[in-house]
Amino acid sequence: MTERIDNVIILGRGVPEQIKDGRITVCVAGWCESRGFIRIYPSRVDSPLKSWNIVSVEVERNPKDSRHESWKFPDSRSGWENINQHIEVTGCVGREHRIGLLDMLKSDCVADINERRDSLGIIKPVIKRSYLAPNQMHMEAHQPLFEFMEHSGIKVKRDHMAERRMSFLCGDN
Repeated sequence: MTERIDNVIILGRGVPEQIKDGRITVCVAGWCESRGFIRIYPSRVDSPLKSWNIVSVEVERNPKDSRHESWKFPDSRSGWENINQHIEVTGCVGREHRIGLLDMLKSDCVADINERRDSLGIIKPVIKRSYLAPNQMHMEAHQPLFEFMEHSGIKVKRDHMAERRMSFLCGDN
């Protein structure tokens, strides 16, 4: 069943990735007062779902994703070329309100997010160590099986030799 969710503030986007059928997509995280955190996947790289945009989206539940935050666009496979028509940009969060919003949405620790059985959340970590690690997807992508997958010059997850990692403590600990 299709639903319209209004006043979604886009908080961020994942790294583009190429899915099995060759489409290049990004995972988008947002928040709205009526639903809390939401995830929209798949979405087009060229969508107007950009950080701090306020949008109204026509979405539906993905029967293959049990996370309560997860949504997808109607006909996201067969109507891929036209899924951006399900998005209406209605505004933008001004710079002066961004920190306050993030502070309001912040959880004390990942454990709190997990305890609520949420799959999205915001914490303010104390970073102990930040480093680059080998990207396993990059290594697997150089197998003959993946060579046929051409993409349009957009760097996707498997194109990066390394990925950023960090170890951290929750901000209030």
